[in-house]
Amino acid sequence: MTSDDAGECKGDSASTTNVVQGCGCLTVFLGLAMWCFVWLNMSAPTEEQLQRELEQQELIEDMERRKQENMKAIVAAKRFVLSKLKSPSTARFPWGSDEYNVVSSHDGKEWTVSSHVDAQNSFGAM
Repeated sequence: MTSDDAGECKGDSASTTNVVQGCGCLTVFLGLAMWCFVWLNMSAPTEEQLQRELEQQELIEDMERRKQENMKAIVAAKRFVLSKLKSPSTARFPWGSDEYNVVSSHDGKEWTVSSHVDAQNSFGAM
């Protein structure tokens, strides 16, 4: 081995050290990049999850809409009944909406409300 060979050997050793350090930084960087990619994919909802959430939201909105429509039908039915009573100021309707049976037609244009009311008749009896 000549002195030139020894110098080349030292040079090779130094460049190998730089390459190893560069590879270590690259490995850490790639590891972080892979972790971020996996984390983002795990936290991002899938198309099926988004579709399921959309369907659930639509069901909730439909239930709220029906509840509001039922309440409107109950109010209309109460007004109708009050208009037919001899003594409407004495009328006592059920308090909770669960004491009313509300059914709508398929097209949603007709409603049937069933319940009860207590009121005085012509003779003053309840």
